[in-house]
Amino acid sequence: MLIPSALVVAIVAIVWFATRRNGPAVTPKTV
Repeated sequence: MLIPSALVVAIVAIVWFATRRNGPAVTPKTV
């Protein structure tokens, strides 16, 4: 797999934390 699992985990953690902090109404602009 070209993408390191650590990078995936980091992205998921950032997105999850952002959504938990700002609320479910916030949608990630970049997927």
